[in-house]
Formats: sequence, C-alpha cells, structure tokens
Amino acid sequence: MHKVETFDPLPHEDFADLARRFVPRQAVDGQAIVRQGFEGTELYFIQRGTVSIRMREGDDEKELMKLQQGAHFGETALIEHEPHESSVYAVGEVLLWGLSKNDFYDFRLPERLKLDMKREPQRNALQIIFGRTSARIRSFYRVCFTLMIYFLVCGLIFHTLEGWGYADCMYFAIITLMTVGYGDLVPKNWFSRLLLVLLILVSWVLVAHAVGEFLDRMVRLEMKNEKARKSLLLRRPRHEVFDEAGQRKEFRVQMLKCFGLLLLLLTCSCIVAQTMVLDEPDWYDWTEPLYFSVVTLATIGYGDVTPKSERSRLAIGFLALFGVPLFGMVLGRIVQITYGQARLQSLPQVSGGLSNETFDQLIDFTDQMWRANAYNSKPQSSRREQITPFEFLCFMLTKNQSVSLEEIRVIMNNFSELDITQNGLLEQPDVDEWVSRGSRAPPGFRNQLNRKFRKSSQLSTLVLEFLGPIWG
Repeated sequence: MHKVETFDPLPHEDFADLARRFVPRQAVDGQAIVRQGFEGTELYFIQRGTVSIRMREGDDEKELMKLQQGAHFGETALIEHEPHESSVYAVGEVLLWGLSKNDFYDFRLPERLKLDMKREPQRNALQIIFGRTSARIRSFYRVCFTLMIYFLVCGLIFHTLEGWGYADCMYFAIITLMTVGYGDLVPKNWFSRLLLVLLILVSWVLVAHAVGEFLDRMVRLEMKNEKARKSLLLRRPRHEVFDEAGQRKEFRVQMLKCFGLLLLLLTCSCIVAQTMVLDEPDWYDWTEPLYFSVVTLATIGYGDVTPKSERSRLAIGFLALFGVPLFGMVLGRIVQITYGQARLQSLPQVSGGLSNETFDQLIDFTDQMWRANAYNSKPQSSRREQITPFEFLCFMLTKNQSVSLEEIRVIMNNFSELDITQNGLLEQPDVDEWVSRGSRAPPGFRNQLNRKFRKSSQLSTLVLEFLGPIWG
C-alpha cells in the first residue's frame, strides 16, 4: 500500500485505519472479477498479477487494456453510481485488495479519483496520440518568433548599412545561419561586419538550436503518433530477442526508409536547383543540380554555382533553412544504423515461449555474468539451471544494447560497496552505518519522497500482519 500513489495524501493515522478495512481477494485464470452491466460494490487494487479489461459489443467481447500490480479498477461505477461499463478477468493467478463502497466514501477517495477520471479521456485521446501537444506548439511558436527577430535584425542591419534589398537580406541571413556561405553576397562595411560577427554567435546559440529542435520533432512526429495509436489499441509490435535475422531485417527496413527520405530530399533540391539556379536548365543532365544540392545541404558552399535573381535566392534560402538540418539528421541516422547503435522501435522480447535452445542461451548468459563478476555481494543464489528476474533483465538489456556486462559489473560493484551488511540487500542498518561514517546527501539534493511510513515500525508491523494472509 505504501507504493500506491492514491494513498499519498492520507494522514498517518488514516493509513493504518484504511489498511484494516481492505479485504484480500484471490482470482484464478479466466475468473470474472467484475462483470459488465453489474452494480459496483468494491474498489480493487492489484497486489500481484495481471487483469484484462474487456468490453462487450453485441456478441463480441473486445479487450481494451491490461492492468498489472499497483493499478486499481472499479472506481468508475462507484463514483458515477452506474453499472460497470466493462468486465475484468484475471490473467493467471491474481491477488487483490478489495475496499467496500462504504469505506470508499468514508475515506473521501472519490474526490481524488474523480479528478483523475476527468483527466483520463484527455490523456488517452489527445496527449497519447499527439504527445505533449502544448510543448510542441510552444516549440513551434518559439522557432517562429526567434526566426522573425533574426530576419528582422538582419534586414535592418544590411538594408541600412549595405543597401541590399530585403530578399537579399533574407537570403544572406539564411545562408549564414545554415553555414553554407557561398560567398556571392558579403558585407563590405566594417561596422556591418562587426555586427555580423555578433549576430553569428547569437544566432548559432538561439536560432539554430530552436530550428533543429523543431525539425527533429517534426521528423519523428508520424512515428510517435503511430506508436501512440498502437499503445491505445494495445497492438505494440513485438520482436523476438533470439531472432537475430528478424532484427537485421528490421534494421534494413529502417535503412531503406532513411535512404528513401534522403532520395526524396535530394530530388526536391535538384528540381529547385534545375529551375531556380542554373542559367540554362537541362532536364536531361542532372549532374549540376545534384552537385549544387549536395554542396548546399552539406553546408560546403564552394560558391562556383550560386543563385542570381531575388526569386532564386529566396527559394534556395528556404531550401537551406529546412533542408540542411533534415539532411544532417538523416545522415546521422544512417550512421547509427550502420554502426549498430540504432534501436528497434519496440523492445525485443521473448515471444512464443521457451525452447531448450533459447533456455540454454539464457543459462550461457548467466555464466558470462558470473565470469564478469556482474553479481552483487550475494552472488547467484539460484542454481545454474534457474534464471532469476534480475538475470533475465540483464539479458534483455544487453541484447538490446542498452548496457554491457562491464557496465552491469560496475553498477553491481557499487551496490556491493553500499551493502555494508553483505546480505545482498540495502536496508536501514546499512543507512545507519553510512550515516555514522559521516555520509550525507550530496549538495543540491532535494528529497521529494515521503518517508513517514518507513519511520514507523508500529505501522510496518501492522501492515505486515494485515498482508500476512495474502503473502502467506
């Protein structure tokens, strides 16, 4: 119960009283805990296991989501005084805490849960699908405002001191910002050159960062939306962790997508160069447009091929403004995939059950952990032919290239250093010993956690007595 966020606002004395009123419930695989259309009588918290939320539409019953330990359900019917809108079934053996309707209202839980319910449709519909929409809008506004100020300052400086037209001023501002630097348009006045130095330093810090951040969001927008939709429909793709051929295929697909985006970008750039830059466009010869496009997007800018008219300079300016960051991100992604640093869009899992071959590979990994000294101060308490959750977690993280065995060894050595009692656990005696040695929280550390329950040995004893029938 200490881990359930809903109970955080409860006073110390109310927590003990509430613990006495919970009733343990058990459910076997497939058993209906709550049925759609029936009156709500209890609020349930999942102590251990998984439940499936299903809704019947006609003759079909569709699974909406799954809830695991720490989650709660049944509050909607209690708050709205209406029948349950969905059914809840146990997936495997499930241990629950049940709180009656009367106790639910005695402890004023509806007020807190009702606030969560009002926000839930917004989270599930808008914020899940579109991500943090407000943050993205603020980012877009920040980019527009920063660019507007940048172009305005450039226009005032170079129109006044150099006598350029506003189109030339904007073209020069973009080419400078994107570090292309053709050299076809440069300031002559000494004062405008000094202002340009200051402008470059400021713009690189403010404008370039803002534009790059916004474009990075835009490039990944569709992928994020698709992930959110799959999360809503519980259709996340699964990759078999032992299927190395399938993972290589996934990386090849990512590589093809990157090359496709790169080809599209170069094609658009070549068309713009053919129509806007070249004096005599030749639709049968694309060597010169391709040369100009790559030199521009790679920010090399030799200056031998440059736009001449105001119209072409504006077009190339906007091409550089959006094309240069996109070109850099695509090439960076290709490098990640080539050198194996890219990640699959979903975490690989062991799907389809275990076989002797896959289990042997897990055992072989634990042998590698033992040889690398990657266990803590109480090493490998299980038998060799047993895989603990810790070992399985390490296996999955290393297969996903999130960590290496060497990094796990360093982390576990740090754990062993903190574990003064050498019992394989970090407990209060370890804390007391470290405090007696002069250990203190680091400067700037802000503790936002509530320790009131950990401090009470009487309450801990009470809760353990209450949970004894469930755990026993």
